[in-house]
Amino acid sequence: MVAFNLSADDLTFKPGDGHVSFYNYHTGETLNVAYRKNGKYDESALKKINHIFRSRSDNKEIEIDTALIELLDNIQDHFEAEVIELISGYRSPALNRALRRHGVNIAEESMHLEGRAADIHFNEITEEAVADYARGLKAGGVGYYPAWDFVHVDTGEIRKWDLPDKPGRLLMAFRKGSEWQILTDKDVYLKNEPIEMELINITRIPQKFADKLIIEKEYCGKWIRVKELESCRGQTLSSGDRCTDNVRTAFDGFGKYRIVIRGPKEHPYFETRSNEFYIKKM
Repeated sequence: MVAFNLSADDLTFKPGDGHVSFYNYHTGETLNVAYRKNGKYDESALKKINHIFRSRSDNKEIEIDTALIELLDNIQDHFEAEVIELISGYRSPALNRALRRHGVNIAEESMHLEGRAADIHFNEITEEAVADYARGLKAGGVGYYPAWDFVHVDTGEIRKWDLPDKPGRLLMAFRKGSEWQILTDKDVYLKNEPIEMELINITRIPQKFADKLIIEKEYCGKWIRVKELESCRGQTLSSGDRCTDNVRTAFDGFGKYRIVIRGPKEHPYFETRSNEFYIKKM
């Protein structure tokens, strides 16, 4: 039974501030809402949460457990995260069966079917830190999925599980241009860790890099241009040569980033893009 009228006083963990921000990874929707006011739940706000948590294949909705909402609020507040990226909320029986048929390793009686589970991601926090903190709350089950960059939390029995990490580095959304290639030395950086960037001439002839590098930051599925870099500008590189630079000082916030070279004037959308990478608090 979903605890729709659960009081924050009934929780086994400290309730959050009554305000949550969600970004649905699959639909691109965002929700910034105060679901609890003056100690009481706001039904209209809870309905909005039910909607953004809906089953992505058939838009079916269910009442989301308020204990789960409080748990997510607590986690967001603890890490002072901008938004909770919702990878999976409610899953209808039809969606759950379809995922199992396609070989996805999920439980037949998943807590997602009851509106009591969420798979979440934060751009600013490592999955390991989120899982460790959530387990310390002893509010339910916590699963750690490093290969898929998310953590499962639910309000069922207290339990935990860890899936293996990916075997090697993934160059997320990496795209070469016709003349240049950009890479960073890692996908995840922690606070104050150096960020080594590498610009490579992938043509057959020497050429001068005359453009600027653009830093873009991702927020709720959209890439926003935040800064330009002079790194490597004016250098002539032979075929296969590379220019390296520590660009850490160009980043002043945590989150998900990429480095871009503009496309040619006649084809501005043919950008050169580095791998996507994260700068995380912990």
